[in-house]
Amino acid sequence: MDVFSGHGRQLAGEWCSFQESARLTREVEVLGESHERVIQRWLAKENLAEVSRSCDLAALHGERLVALIMDVPEASWLEVSPDTVQSELIPSAAEWMTDGFILYAPDHASLLSVDIEEVADVSLLETTLVGGGLGSLGAHLLDHGPEPLQIGDS
Repeated sequence: MDVFSGHGRQLAGEWCSFQESARLTREVEVLGESHERVIQRWLAKENLAEVSRSCDLAALHGERLVALIMDVPEASWLEVSPDTVQSELIPSAAEWMTDGFILYAPDHASLLSVDIEEVADVSLLETTLVGGGLGSLGAHLLDHGPEPLQIGDS
């Protein structure tokens, strides 16, 4: 992906077919509406990268992970390794992304959404976790990140 190489990073993975990409998008849209989610707002974007680097992702190596990079709207889902998530995706969100990405574990209906938000001219990260399939990564973010935001009934 040119957008990654332009920032000195290499995003490696297998692209999903169009049909699979469309299916994954529908699954994530349905899952994203779940009230069973935890939202955190990271006031210093670098903190997310630091917390991610301190996490042992060995348990995720057997899990299928696919990512959709929102900064590249024409891209489809890309199958990525936990190492790519830790060394490329999360640091890129903290350093230069303007939209963010979604990391989805289809076998466990779990996701991590990383959105870049502008609030009062300050750029921050908002993470949303749904499901337990991201195991050690999700637990680590909750243990070492900011207090989760309350989700209203609206």
